[in-house]
Order: sequence, then C-alpha cells, then structure tokens
Amino acid sequence: MSKSSTLRKVARDGHIYHFKPDINALFENGGKLSCASVGINHASTFPGFCRKHDKEMFAPVEDTPFKSNEWHTFLLGYRALTKEIYAKRSSHALIPQMRELDRGRNVMEQAGLQQFLDWYNQGVELGLRDLYHHKERYDEVFKAGDYSSSRYLVLRFATVPNIVFSGTVYPEYDLAGNRLQNLAHEEKVLESMAVNAIATEKGGAIVFHWLGDSAVNTQFAQSVIALPDGQKASAITQFAFETFENLFISPDWWDGISADLRSALAERVLCGGGARQHSPQCFIRDGRSYFRWIDCTVKHNLDI
Repeated sequence: MSKSSTLRKVARDGHIYHFKPDINALFENGGKLSCASVGINHASTFPGFCRKHDKEMFAPVEDTPFKSNEWHTFLLGYRALTKEIYAKRSSHALIPQMRELDRGRNVMEQAGLQQFLDWYNQGVELGLRDLYHHKERYDEVFKAGDYSSSRYLVLRFATVPNIVFSGTVYPEYDLAGNRLQNLAHEEKVLESMAVNAIATEKGGAIVFHWLGDSAVNTQFAQSVIALPDGQKASAITQFAFETFENLFISPDWWDGISADLRSALAERVLCGGGARQHSPQCFIRDGRSYFRWIDCTVKHNLDI
C-alpha cells in the first residue's frame, strides 16, 4: 500500500498530527515539542529517488498488497534507510544556521546551545557513517536480486494503526530493558534495524527488517514477540514515540485518549535523532494502555 494510502487511512479530513522538530522551539521550551496538524500531501515526503526509480523500485509494496516475505520487507527497510540518510544529511546541513540561534541570548544560554550543537553534530556525523555502511549492503542485495539475507519480524493486526512511522534504529536496549549494544563505541559500526508501521488492505502491520544474522536485532525481536498480544500495541507505541522522528499520528486516536496519556507520550518525543539519551527503562512497558490491536499475528524468518 502506498504512503499516501497509508496516511489517508490514519488521517481525519486529509490531516494527521506530527511532532515537528524545531531546534529553536526545543531550546525555548526546555526540550519539549508540540503536536501540530499537517496535510497528508506535505507529510513524510523526501526526494531520495527520482520519480521514475522510486516507482520502479517500490512498486511491489506500493501497488500490491503487502506480503510478509523477504522481498517486501527488504523494500520497506531499504526505503526507511534511504529516508533516514536524507533526514540526517538535511540535519547536518542546517547545523551552521542553528549556531546562529544564540544571538541576543546571555552567555550561559549561548554556551548551552553551542555545547548541545557540538554533541548533536557529532551524533549526526557518526549516524551518517553507519547509515552509509548499511546502505552499501542494501545496495548490493538489491543489485543482485537475492533477498535470502533478509531478516524480518512482522506484526499484523486487523485494526487501523494509531500511528504510522518509518525509520532506522540502533537498538540499545530491548523491550525488557536488557542492554544490546553500546552506542558510545564510536569506532564501531552499530547494528541497525529498519522499522515501519503501515496500513494494509485489512488493517495494519509493524515491520522490523535487517540484513544478515544479528544477535542484537534478534534479541530485540524476541523481546517484542515475548510480549502478550494485548500489550504489543502499547509497547510499540511507547517505543515509536521514544525513537522515531518520522512519526504521524491519527487525530481521532490522539484526541480520544486522556490528557495523561498524551502527556506521557509527548515526554518521549525525540528531536532530530535524539534530544536525550535513552535509559534502560525507557522501552519497558510503563503500565499505560495506549492502544490495543485486534487479531494480532506474528510472522518472522528468524532462527529463534
């Protein structure tokens, strides 16, 4: 199903909600962002491929029903990875402009902003290094047309998604709070996993994908599978708000939940790849019920 069809299923009157990253607002509001309405035609667009190649490459997942197999999950993972690279490159290009935002502020505020941007710039550059490494592997698989190295976990459900998102993540902790890899090891390329939440012909799906055997990603997948079906939707919602910038929200769902639930999720929102460090507890279920999927089923090709 195409991106526009996915967003249309989640939207209300052609609009969805989004926490738009804004470094100035983040600095002004003590690290908090507000949720705003955006038209689906302006949501999640990026010129990563020309129109012709985008259509040709992703036609299997754009024009036909999504299948839980090596090929379709690879294509979703490839597109999420490319989108992440584009977003990181755009963020990197904006850093010189961000450094000008301290004009007119006092010395302490200027020092704080510049220190934050130093850390932010380092993170973006390391992220790009790792993303390019993984993209080379995806490029090789796509050119060869051999998807046997695809590894995937797909959660399908009969409910319209409460959120849709797309991106890559370097799993630091699993959903039980166990440490998977140390993101501070700058000399080591980190294990990466692409994650997509999409609408399908009969509901929705969460798709986790990576290439080759990975103990890090497999353990993360196991922590997802181990959750009771009644808790999976809330756990993934919590994980997504904590992790992904490219996340869009159903207005009907967001407006229908309590102020306490909205506040709890808003506190998790990250900006530009990470406004703060994750803690071991951040992905553990917080006990709140954000959403519940109907008829949740699990399919994977992992050796577990």
